[in-house]
Amino acid sequence: MGKALVIAVSLIVGVFAFISAASISSGGSVAYAERTEEAQQQYLDNMAKGFTTGFKFTAGKRAEVTDIFTDAEYDMISISVKYLGEDAENASQIQIEKMRRYMEKSVCKMADKQKMLANGITFRVRMFRPSGTKMGTVQVDQENCVQYIA
Repeated sequence: MGKALVIAVSLIVGVFAFISAASISSGGSVAYAERTEEAQQQYLDNMAKGFTTGFKFTAGKRAEVTDIFTDAEYDMISISVKYLGEDAENASQIQIEKMRRYMEKSVCKMADKQKMLANGITFRVRMFRPSGTKMGTVQVDQENCVQYIA
């Protein structure tokens, strides 16, 4: 995996760790599942907004968030990221799969610690090359994370 692509992957994992910890800890004493759907939607929106803000700050010109979708009915945060630079455009499927699995494993472990999995929250990142071609998707949910959680 090229150096720039590794840095971009690390940005997603790092920003997710920071934002998930801040979002969960700022939730007060009311558990996510016990909140109204409106409060759940606000929670997911805040988490996505925090991720996007942190990502813009740390990614610089390496990548950009192109789309955000949150839905409390489905307990989902979905973010699309477009990597910038030749390294991402020319990455092989083997490199992409290594990157995707690394991200999935890292974010699954953080999501488990932050009780996102227990609360049924799905976090999805869709990754695109500079040309707009889809590179892959990382979906963090109970089903996909079971292999990483001891």
